[in-house]
Amino acid sequence: MRVIFIFGLLLLSSPSLAAYKSSAETEKSQQISIAFTFSMPPYLYADLNTGIERDIIAAALKAGDLTLGAIHNVHYKRAIDLFQKGEIEGIVSNTGNYTYEQSGATFYASNKTIDYIDCSISLARKNLDLNNIDAYSGKTIWAFKTAKQTLGSRFEKMANNNPYYSEDVDQSKQAEMLLFERIDIAISDRNIFAHKLKASDNYSIQDFSFHPITQATARTVRLNSKQNLERFNEGLAIIKNNGSYDKIIAKYQNEYFSACF
Repeated sequence: MRVIFIFGLLLLSSPSLAAYKSSAETEKSQQISIAFTFSMPPYLYADLNTGIERDIIAAALKAGDLTLGAIHNVHYKRAIDLFQKGEIEGIVSNTGNYTYEQSGATFYASNKTIDYIDCSISLARKNLDLNNIDAYSGKTIWAFKTAKQTLGSRFEKMANNNPYYSEDVDQSKQAEMLLFERIDIAISDRNIFAHKLKASDNYSIQDFSFHPITQATARTVRLNSKQNLERFNEGLAIIKNNGSYDKIIAKYQNEYFSACF
C-alpha cells in the first residue's frame, strides 16, 4: 500500500481496490442483455434459463468472452424500443425479417444460430396437398405473427391476396382450431407445435400433417455493435468446432426436429 500526501492530507492508495474497480467495469461492459420475441419451448422456456436457442446463444457469448445478461421475452415492437433506448444489446429474431431493417435502428446481425422449422400444418384426415403455394388459395389460414415477412415473397403474395389469412402471436389454440375445422391450415414452427401437443391428451402428432413451405427459417442475434458481433460470431464458431453446439442439440434431441416431416 502506498502513502500519498496531497495538500497536507494523508491518503491511502490500494492497488487491489483499483484492480477490483477495473475488473467490475470490464465485467459490466461485457454483459449482453437480449430480447427474444415471444419465443416458446423448446427454443425458450418460461423460466428464461433453458431452451435450445437460449443455450446456444449463452454458450456462444461465453466462448466469445461475453456474458449473457437479462433476458426479455416481449413483443418485437417492445424489443426494438428497448434496443433503441440502450436497455438491451441484442434481439433474437429471424434472419430475413425486414421489420427490423425498417425500424431505423442500427443492427449487426450474427451468423445463423439455429433453424426454425416453419411448416404448414393440416389435419391428416383431410389429406390436403400443400406442396404448391397455389393450393393455399381460399383456405382459412392462421399463421404466427410476421409470417408474411419471414416466409418469402410467394408466401407474402398469397397472404395478401387471401381474405381468410390471419396472423396472431398466440399459437396455443392452433391444434384445437384445426381439429374443430375452424381453420384449414396453421402456420407454425414444427417443434413449437409439437411441444404444445404434449400438454394435451385430446390429440397426438399423428392427427396432423406437416408440409414444408420454404427453406428452414434461419435465426440470428441482432447486436448493437460490430465489436459484439465479431466476438459473438467467434464464440459461435468455437462451440461449433469444439462439439459444444452438438451437445446442446443432443440435449434437446426429443424436442427439436430439423425438418417438417
